[in-house]
Amino acid sequence: MTRTKTSMMAAAAIAALGLLAVTGASYADRGEGDCGPGLHHGPGGHGARAGMLFEKFDVNGDGSVTRAEIDETRGAKLQAADGNADAQLTLEEFQTLWLEMTRPMMVDRFQDLDEDGNGQVTDAELGRPLDNMFVFLDRNEDGSITQQELRSLHDQHGKHHRDHGEEHDDD
Repeated sequence: MTRTKTSMMAAAAIAALGLLAVTGASYADRGEGDCGPGLHHGPGGHGARAGMLFEKFDVNGDGSVTRAEIDETRGAKLQAADGNADAQLTLEEFQTLWLEMTRPMMVDRFQDLDEDGNGQVTDAELGRPLDNMFVFLDRNEDGSITQQELRSLHDQHGKHHRDHGEEHDDD
C-alpha cells in the first residue's frame, strides 16, 4: 500500500469516525469486542444487521427472507419515493427514501446518546462517543492521534479478521 493511499485512508477513517460520533453513533459506549469500541462487531455489527434484514424483508413473516421478498420490498420503496413515476429517483426523491430508511437508526442513536432519557441531547452527551473514540484511537495516550496510530489500528483489525478466518480488505 502506498504512503499516499495509507494517508488518505487514515484521513477518511478519522472523518468517518468523527461524523459517526457527531451524528450520534454511540457505539463506543456499547462494548468493545476485539475490534475496538463499536468498530464492526457488537451493536450495529453482523447480528444487528441480520435482525434488520428480517425486520425489513420477511414480508410473509415465515422466518426466512427470499430474493423475491427483497425485490418486492425494494420495488415498493422505489415506487413510493418516485414522485414522477419514471422508475428513476432524482436526488430529491432519493432523499425521501434515504431519510425513511435511516430514521430508525437515527432514533436509536439519539436514544443511546440521551443518557438521562429526557428527550434532549446535551453537549456532554453528544461528546461522550467522540471522547471514547479519541481515547481508543490515541494508542500511546499522548493527547493526539497520529497516522501511525491509525495504521497500527488498521493492521490489528486486519490481523483480527485473518485470525478468525474472515475476509478483510487490506488495500
